[in-house]
Parts: sequence; structure tokens; C-alpha cells
Amino acid sequence: MIKMIAAYTRELDDPEKATEEILRQFDPQKDLLAHSAGLLFCYSEFLELGVVDSLCKKLPFSVAGCTSQCFAVPGVSDEIMLTLLVLTSDDVEFAAGVSGPLTHDMDRQISSLYKELSASLSGPPVLAFTMLPLNMNYGGDTVFLTLERAAGGSLPFFGTCALDADTKIRNPMTIFNGAAYNDNIALLLLSGNVTPHFFSASLPEKTSFALDAIVTRADGNKILTINNLPAGNFMEKLGISRLEPRTTLFAIPIFADYHTGEPPDLLVIRDIGEDGSVICTTNVAAGCTLNVGSLTADFVLASAKELVCQIKNSNAVSSGVLLFSCLNRNIAMADPTAELEAVQKEFENFPFPWLFMYATGEICPLHTEANTLRNHFNQYALIACAL
Repeated sequence: MIKMIAAYTRELDDPEKATEEILRQFDPQKDLLAHSAGLLFCYSEFLELGVVDSLCKKLPFSVAGCTSQCFAVPGVSDEIMLTLLVLTSDDVEFAAGVSGPLTHDMDRQISSLYKELSASLSGPPVLAFTMLPLNMNYGGDTVFLTLERAAGGSLPFFGTCALDADTKIRNPMTIFNGAAYNDNIALLLLSGNVTPHFFSASLPEKTSFALDAIVTRADGNKILTINNLPAGNFMEKLGISRLEPRTTLFAIPIFADYHTGEPPDLLVIRDIGEDGSVICTTNVAAGCTLNVGSLTADFVLASAKELVCQIKNSNAVSSGVLLFSCLNRNIAMADPTAELEAVQKEFENFPFPWLFMYATGEICPLHTEANTLRNHFNQYALIACAL
């Protein structure tokens, strides 16, 4: 069984003061069991101003995480925070680490990290928390699928890609033991007596309408042509220009239907290149049909409240809950704190610690019709892992 502790600070200017504030919320000498690890998520300035490094130097366990924005823990929510989720146990082991740069032989870097961490555990991994880099040169799902192959295809993964302080996505970072990385996976493996439960709320396909658009050429996460026209030109016919603010691009969900009988993939348009290519957060293959969806504030709030209610009524929680919500759900809200506050209200008087933050590329297993779990790289979703 895992004991979970959620701690936070909003102190940016004084790393020593911020570290002391975190350590007042738990006592490493008294509150930690035989094995411990930490998940750290923070606004990017906590890295830049030395707070993360200062804190990690004082912690007697490994810490993995990433930068993000808009956070909540019991009783507190803010757009600018550092949050730390401490996991400690007598019968669950933890192994954390960071890969080498993924642009230099992604398969080898990921396989090497996974083998190293899994070999350090006395039993097989049963859960992985993964924080991926956000890189314009490859889709997040490419990284995730490579990681899933390294694990043999049966290990459940929960995680996200790193986010920056705003939608310009200049330099999002993964984090390991106080150091920051822009092209590396941070990974935390768990082994032992733990049974994770997963919850998700995705954008329903019924919100979409047809575009009469077929991807005719694609390269990785870039759509090159639609209906044999430059993809950027097709988007302009829809009123979507490469000059649009990124928030406008992010807020337009695209369903990619491959006509396989499986539910369509959701695509996030990250940018429209000068060459007219449409750059997505995940890979796209030629032959799929594109439809446009609709993400509304009403759906975001209703789905957040419903998911928290599912968690509370499930009897699945014995330690705590970690929740990631797609940044695009935040963009859909006129008030950037509305979903934070809704989650905070729904979790009022909840007897276990929890942590909420925004994400991109929400990694969470889905339940299949055969009552099994299938790892999935979600988009426009709210996901949760209950321990």
C-alpha cells in the first residue's frame, strides 16, 4: 500500500524559503516509509529561479516530473505553483530516472532507461508514471509507443507531455532530481502491492461535423496535403490561417477517422508551418478522413464534475488521486481557473490527498469492451489515476 502526501509552494523569489515551506508540510524523518519517490510539477519559473534544484537537494528520494501551468491540491489552487506528490510505502518499490536525448536514437535511449530502472526493482513493474518532452520534431505518441514497446506492451502508463508557462510553448521541460531536460523522458516505475484505477473523460465523437477532407500525404506528425491540396491552404478555406494565435489552433479539435472500426483519433493542431504543412501533436497517416469537433466550456465543467464524482463513488481510492486535464480544456474556458475551482469544490471533504494540473497528450489506459486495459495517448481529455 502507498501513502501519498501532497505539498505545494507559491514562493518563487526565495528558493530556501520555498523549500522550507514544502518541508513544513511533511517530515522526511517521520513521514517516510521504507521506499519513497516524488512527482514534481511546477510553473517553469520555479526551475529558472532555482527553487526546484534547492528543493530536490533536500529530499531523501528521487523526484521525476515536468513543467506545466495551473495547479490544485486540497484547499489551494493557482496558475503559478510548485506541487510535490510524495509516494512512500513499505511494500511498493520505486525506480526513477531520465533518458538520454531522444533525437539521438530514440529507441535505444528509451529502451536503455526502461531496462535500467526495471532491473533495479526486486519485482516486475506494475505501473509507470511518465513525463514526455514536447518537441515539434516528433509526435508525442511516437515517444509513448516506443516506451510501451520497451516495456513489452502490458504495463499501464499514466502521464503527460511537458508544458510551458503559456501557449507559446517555448521551452517546456521534463525534470529529474532538480535538473531540467527538453528532449528527454522522465520516468517513475512502481513495483509491488499497488492496484491503480484509471478514469478518463474524452471529447465525444458526436460533437463533430464532416469536412469532406481526406489526408492524402503525411509525414510523421505533419499533414502535408488534404484532398491533394497543401494542408495549410485547405485550412485557410476553413478560416484557419497560420497567422492565427496558437490558442485558436489548439481550440479546434480534429477527429481523424481511419475507417478501421476503432473510434477516431483526436488531433491537436500545434502549428501551421511556412511550407503549408499542418503540424500536430501526434502522428497522422494518409487515408484518414478529418472531421471538426467542438469543445465548449459547458462540456469541460460538466465532464470534470462527473469524473470526480465517479472517483469518489468508485471505492477505488486508498492512497490518493493524480489528475491531468488537457490544456485545450483550459483554453475553452473564459475563466482559466474555472475547472480548477470546479474540481476543488467537488473534492471538498475528500479524505485522501490529490493533485490536479493541466497537461498535453494525456496518457491514460482506457477500458476495453473485453474489460481489459489498453494504453492510450489521449487528446482534449481529463484523466485520473487513483491509488
